[in-house]
Amino acid sequence: FFASWRPTAIELYLLDGMREHADGSLELKCPGAIEAAVFGSSSTIELFALAAEVESPTTVMWAERGDFPRAVHQGLATALRNGHFLEAATGHLVPMENPALVIEAVAGS
Repeated sequence: FFASWRPTAIELYLLDGMREHADGSLELKCPGAIEAAVFGSSSTIELFALAAEVESPTTVMWAERGDFPRAVHQGLATALRNGHFLEAATGHLVPMENPALVIEAVAGS
């Protein structure tokens, strides 16, 4: 999972996302209950209806080696008033693998 991340992304993840205990072990700073609530409630969001209200230029990235369907990302880009679809030759966490691509997409949106 982390093999494709840039070294700086791993360093920042450890620095800002993890808590070190006195015995040297690590744990996520985000409590498990909060992370579970975020993922557990994601299916209750009317994503495409909300997307139709977004007026800002928006790029929707789809990760080729990710776990999410391309068609959903393309549909989301279409649902946006000013949406753009971009295929990324990365895994799920695009910014950790190819930050330059994300910067270019944001700057170009």
